[in-house]
Amino acid sequence: MDIRDIQTETTNLVAYWQIRNQMMIDDRARLALTKPIAKTNQIQWVMNEPKVLYDTCVAIMSAYTPRFRLPLTMNFTQEQKTKISKAERLLIGILRSLDARNLRTGHPYWLRELAYWVASGWWAVFTTVRKDPQTDEIQFLADIFDPMTVYPEWD
Repeated sequence: MDIRDIQTETTNLVAYWQIRNQMMIDDRARLALTKPIAKTNQIQWVMNEPKVLYDTCVAIMSAYTPRFRLPLTMNFTQEQKTKISKAERLLIGILRSLDARNLRTGHPYWLRELAYWVASGWWAVFTTVRKDPQTDEIQFLADIFDPMTVYPEWD
């Protein structure tokens, strides 16, 4: 693909998703308590209820760090229990590394940012696992993007 193909595809996707983007702009204006443009001489009110409800939902969804517990029954051997314990610690470590990566880039904790976008109804998360070329460590990535900058296209 050359640059013109990419520009054409981008233009087509922006046009196709324009209604969705306008909905997101309207929702964000409500959350920012933006006063609507006066069309008549009537008084218009801007209530903070949508913002308070939204912030409350985000707080409820992200208030506590999730507990990662794999079910244990009485039939597991000690070796299996050790493996389950390691798996739980791996999940905790992955979440901590996602938090650290988010905080280094100036974003809030990863779960809080995810809750923010999920509560809006629109989210875009790019997940991958890669090996860091400098340290040879395995990295679990789950980067969250502003959904207005991402246009899904399936092929």
